[in-house]
Parts: sequence; C-alpha cells; structure tokens
Amino acid sequence: MKAKEIMTRDPITSLPQTTIEDLCEMLRKENINGTPVVDEAGRLVGIVSQDDVIFRKGRPYEDVQPPRDIRDLFQRGFASIADSDTGPRHVEDIMTREVISADEETPVEQLCRTMWERRIHRIPITRNGKLSGIVSALDLCKIIAAGKMKFSE
Repeated sequence: MKAKEIMTRDPITSLPQTTIEDLCEMLRKENINGTPVVDEAGRLVGIVSQDDVIFRKGRPYEDVQPPRDIRDLFQRGFASIADSDTGPRHVEDIMTREVISADEETPVEQLCRTMWERRIHRIPITRNGKLSGIVSALDLCKIIAAGKMKFSE
C-alpha cells in the first residue's frame, strides 16, 4: 500500500504569513492540530502544529517547560499572544522548516516507521515538489483497524 492510497488529498494548509491568531482559529474550526505550510506556488515550506503555538512562542523547545495546568498556560501569555508586543506573530515565526515529507509512492510501512522513529504525527505527501496530501497517525489507525494493513512480526 502506498501513501497516495491513504492520504488526505488537498489538506488544509497555512501560509508563512498567516497570523498565529488566524492559525489557531483555523485549527479550532477544522478540528485539526496542525497544517503543512506552503508558499504561494503550493510548495511545501514548513509544518506547524498546536504544540508550536503553545510551547515554542519563539524559543527553542528545550528552553520551554510544559505548563502545569491551564492557569499556568494563560499566565505565560498564550491567551493574549495576539495583544503582545513581543514574540511570534506569524506562522513563519514558529513553523518547523526542515519538514519530514514523503512522495506519493512511499510505502505506508515506511511512513509508520518514520512517524515512530521521529515521534511525529503527520507526514506531508508531495508530488513533483508540491504538496498533494497528508498522512496522519489517525489515517494509519483507520486502515489498521479496518484490517487493510497488517504488520509482519
């Protein structure tokens, strides 16, 4: 089975200049937790997730401790990020630029292995350098649960 057989086609995307506020609204509205970031020509230039919004805020992950609870999160300024004079304002400020992606012909087993080894939840799928779809961990769960894919011991 190949990536193109299970990928979500025409995934929801964001642009580098999308504001973080608009990104958050899109993630909430679409009930997703991340998007590929594409340029005006549809080329994959990054990936962004809700964790990038919550934890990164312009700092490397290793410098940021997860919040103890929701009150701690709001005390750190997440709730007022759009009103802040400092910190990231756009997707390009927090996105991961070195994206792990795969071609449409990539075997699904390889996608699973990559997600497991790299501890990621989604892999953008490309055709001729442009985004054509995305495979998420949920997509993999669906095909395994449906019995469409079995792993050898």
